[in-house]
Amino acid sequence: MNRLCGDAFIGSEGGGKAAAIAYTLSETAKLNAVDPQAWLTDVLGWIADHKITRLDELMPWRYARTGRNEVNRSPTGRARRAVTLT
Repeated sequence: MNRLCGDAFIGSEGGGKAAAIAYTLSETAKLNAVDPQAWLTDVLGWIADHKITRLDELMPWRYARTGRNEVNRSPTGRARRAVTLT
């Protein structure tokens, strides 16, 4: 039996830790009214050329100030992904 309950769904302790990091990044972006997929896509494209002393510039709250890829907020205040109807 797995040591941690969360591992039952992830497969290993390392997988559980990786999933926790991914969920944290996604939820932090949502809390800052940023589309998590758009933010991560942009950040992963920028990070290799970005100075390590300026990593704070890549955080979702800084990204949100640029006005790029924001998500709509529901009436309850929770973030939701914007939907474009064609």
